[in-house]
Amino acid sequence: MTLPDVTRTFLIAAGLFLAALWLAPGGVYPLRRRSGEWQVDVRAGYDATTLYRLLDAYGEAGRRGYRRMLMLDLSFPLVYGAAFYLVAISLGAPDRHSAVLAQGLLLLGAACDYLEDVLLLRILRRFPRRLERTAGIAGVATSGKVLALVLMLACLTAAALHAP
Repeated sequence: MTLPDVTRTFLIAAGLFLAALWLAPGGVYPLRRRSGEWQVDVRAGYDATTLYRLLDAYGEAGRRGYRRMLMLDLSFPLVYGAAFYLVAISLGAPDRHSAVLAQGLLLLGAACDYLEDVLLLRILRRFPRRLERTAGIAGVATSGKVLALVLMLACLTAAALHAP
């Protein structure tokens, strides 16, 4: 199967965006070096205790970098959303059920991603005050994002395996 140029362009943009989020100062790898753990928005099932332990470990400079990364991350669901939505169309949506399901899961995952980012930014803005309930909701949003996006990729794979 050959993807249209616009789809390939969005996939490349999403890959470059992801690389920037992982490698830039305040990104996933620099924060892992600071804390010795993966940051909360790339893993499911965290709670307020885990979030605040990591925010303490980041220090002021790390939290500033994380805040900048989250501001950039607010644009990421739009980029990966467009890329994978176009992939689903290329794989037969709306005629192939797995591609349509992938589109729905993508929208759910992106919505959870936005909610997670907004809540984490609120928590950072109020730090060191602890917003336990907000942190718990952010953890649920992250879990929803991860689950929806993994299922979306499985649906796209199924659609690709059955593409003409």
